[in-house]
Amino acid sequence: MVTLSNWLLVSGTGRNVGKTTLVCRIISQISALNPVAVKISSHFHTLPEDSEWIIRKDDFSLIRETLISTKDSSKMLQAGAEECYYAQGPDYRLPEILSALEKFTKNRPVVCETGGLRKLIVPGIYLIIKGEEFSKPEIGKLELLADKVLTPHDVRTGNFESKLFFKNNSWLILQ
Repeated sequence: MVTLSNWLLVSGTGRNVGKTTLVCRIISQISALNPVAVKISSHFHTLPEDSEWIIRKDDFSLIRETLISTKDSSKMLQAGAEECYYAQGPDYRLPEILSALEKFTKNRPVVCETGGLRKLIVPGIYLIIKGEEFSKPEIGKLELLADKVLTPHDVRTGNFESKLFFKNNSWLILQ
């Protein structure tokens, strides 16, 4: 397992718990630092043909998000990320996705919405948003690795992101 202290990961126990909302608030707060945003999904979505493709294979893909839309990755770009990347594929492709992202994320603040990447890296900060419903059973194991477990209510109140800082290529939580 590799340590990437410049990465902040956000996972959730299911859909609509506030992952993208929190990620966008964090990006907005640090936009002056030119952050990189990453969204990794194990679910496949049809991607526009005019996307800026970095990897395009049958079972996984990686694009640089450049389009303004209602997609989560576009919301991250609109929140102030200097660059945003969207990857999709099964967990066994995560090492290749991470390797491809390395040249874009080295020595820069990275805010990433992902479920599976924590199994491969030790980030500077790992946050889980725990909703009432568990549509992702494997998240229980990852909860033990979280630096902070938040609820959807915590995200709605909008205070937590003010405790996050990026300094010396590392993420910090002020207590």
